[in-house]
Amino acid sequence: MRSRIPRTIAAVLLVGVGAGQYLGMPTAWLRHGVVHVAPWGSDLLIGHARQWPLRSLARAVVLAAPGETILLWPGTYRETVLLRRGGLPGKPLRIRAAIPGTAVISGAAPPQQTARWHWRQRDPRVFTTTLAPSISALSLDDQAAFQAQSLPEFIALCRRHGAWPLFHAEAPVGWFRTRTLWLCLPDGSQPRLHRLTVHRPIPVRSRAGGHQTATLWIRASYVEISHLHFDFAVGAAIQLWDAREIYLHNNLFTAADVAINSNPSLRPPRRIRVEHNAYHHAPQHHWRRWLTWAELYRYSNSSLISLDGSDHTIRANLVVHSGDALKLATQTGQTRVSGNLIAGSSDDAIELDGNSAPILIDANLVVNSFAGISATPLPGGPVTLQGNLFLNGPSNGHNTWLKLLQGPIAALRLRDNLFVGEWIGWYGGGAAGEPLNSHKNRLFAVHRFGPHPAPDGALRHDRVVGLDRAQWPEPTAGPAALPGLPTGIRFNAAAVGPCWINPERMPPFRELTPLLRSGWLDPAPSRATPPC
Repeated sequence: MRSRIPRTIAAVLLVGVGAGQYLGMPTAWLRHGVVHVAPWGSDLLIGHARQWPLRSLARAVVLAAPGETILLWPGTYRETVLLRRGGLPGKPLRIRAAIPGTAVISGAAPPQQTARWHWRQRDPRVFTTTLAPSISALSLDDQAAFQAQSLPEFIALCRRHGAWPLFHAEAPVGWFRTRTLWLCLPDGSQPRLHRLTVHRPIPVRSRAGGHQTATLWIRASYVEISHLHFDFAVGAAIQLWDAREIYLHNNLFTAADVAINSNPSLRPPRRIRVEHNAYHHAPQHHWRRWLTWAELYRYSNSSLISLDGSDHTIRANLVVHSGDALKLATQTGQTRVSGNLIAGSSDDAIELDGNSAPILIDANLVVNSFAGISATPLPGGPVTLQGNLFLNGPSNGHNTWLKLLQGPIAALRLRDNLFVGEWIGWYGGGAAGEPLNSHKNRLFAVHRFGPHPAPDGALRHDRVVGLDRAQWPEPTAGPAALPGLPTGIRFNAAAVGPCWINPERMPPFRELTPLLRSGWLDPAPSRATPPC
């Protein structure tokens, strides 16, 4: 009997502490600065040790105090989280993975949902099943399938030469509101359970929210988020609703419409730091050989960031298979976009909208994008492009360095950039001002400007070399393939992307391997390891 008394007392204390946390009693002093979370935990606990973790991030953000760290242990967290309370100056609230990359914040439905589907084969490449929930995104083998807007379009695209997997979810029919999901697998394979992923039910719009759903809503300031994997977010992975002083670093974002979004927001964000992250929406860049521009443009919002506000830092990120890789519409302050590697943008690598207060875009490497820089319009500024490399090969098709199609455009300064591609710029007749204040740029191009000519003398301080299509090198050929290019033009990719990712081993980033070994990057021995 005596041996049971301590256990009884411990149980009573545990229940008391658990009840206390729900009644709002402070429990931070029990946790020593760390809130532990694991998929096998319980939200009746306080997360004071790895052996006694909480189960959900949603509960952890309610309990955590300024200066504490929410530590997520390995596993998948299928949650929608609203962060209302952050940190304080010098005492940020931190959310991070205990082991980098092993904590997955997922918008995907549990496998049981797709396990209930019963497939009927309509022809060698088309399958159908009946489903109840709405489906607006589907992945096959961890890569996005294209969504057809109608059944006739689905049939036509499935028959098109070079087709990739695609799907179409019909509208509800009848009293039971059932619908048919159509899936096209052009390679003739079967829709096995382990290959398919769909999203969880999307929350309905609220009067206080915006038009976009999100996995993590941040309505707080002084927050740091790192070493997490955000997967399959329908809408945004992170929505900045009323957020200031947010530091997002060493995270991986896969299959999100927008990884980090602030539009719409309650107040424009300030001082958002986005550093050493990676993003992809594979296989979007490969779709360009199969889809028309209008069809592919539906996915133009596949982006790492879409930010307004002021005083942001976007540095050392890795973005592949995107639409508009980086979208900025800053109003005040100064923003810097530096040292990012962007490859395979089906629309704009860097899109500048709205007023665009002073922005410095420097030392970035942009490879095979539809447009390197888009400024439509750009009444503010100045916007300075300095020391960037924009490399396009003939296999990238129609592409340009500058897309300046609407006005007014003013205070665009171009210094010491290298461009290789088809068009130097697309210039609209309504683009007023002096958008091409350019000096010491090296421009290898098949064409100069269209459909309207640039202002007189726009390129007089630059070196422009006509590029013959027969001698147009792919970026993987390296700098030696461009005649007369000075030695020493290199991109420092030392710290690009999360510290825990090796781009040459992780799909789809390993598609960059020939580029990484082509000579455009600093030699590996001189590259430093990014902070982790």
